[in-house]
Amino acid sequence: MSTAKKKFDGPSPEEKIVAGLIELMEAGIAPWRKPWAEDGCSGHHVNLLSGHQYRGSNVILLTIGMHVRGSAMPYWCGFAEAKKLGITPKKGSKCAYIVRPQLNRYVEEGAALADGSKADPTTKEWMAFKPTAVFNANDLEGEKLEELIKLRKFQAGYQVKPEPERLENAEAALKS
Repeated sequence: MSTAKKKFDGPSPEEKIVAGLIELMEAGIAPWRKPWAEDGCSGHHVNLLSGHQYRGSNVILLTIGMHVRGSAMPYWCGFAEAKKLGITPKKGSKCAYIVRPQLNRYVEEGAALADGSKADPTTKEWMAFKPTAVFNANDLEGEKLEELIKLRKFQAGYQVKPEPERLENAEAALKS
């Protein structure tokens, strides 16, 4: 049984992230700027299925991914979890990468001592970050997709206000 890792000639997830950022910067897009829109889609990046908000460097990675795709929806999910609900990526859609923390543990047997007994085993632990592919809601299709997007917008507190109310609020803000 071979323990050698598969060789992959393509770019790593990290190289894809950097290439996407460079592409945006060359196009004059600053993905670190907040898009001020009241469309219910410019908030936190959220897992479409669980409602969990992404944190840390994943927010930056997903913002870059969103701009590369020209999307305005901050809703994401992995292939396997979406497939369980009958949601699949559209043909030709590309994933973005997030990083998931992974705790690794290695137990080393105790060394043999002079009296014939063994020393206590030592445990080594370290944290690694595993690149994980996720798809934007705009790149997905399926029966339950619209329902999930509406649910996430509702949970974010987004409500479509009638135009007269929006204009009234804008006038009040300008007067103050």
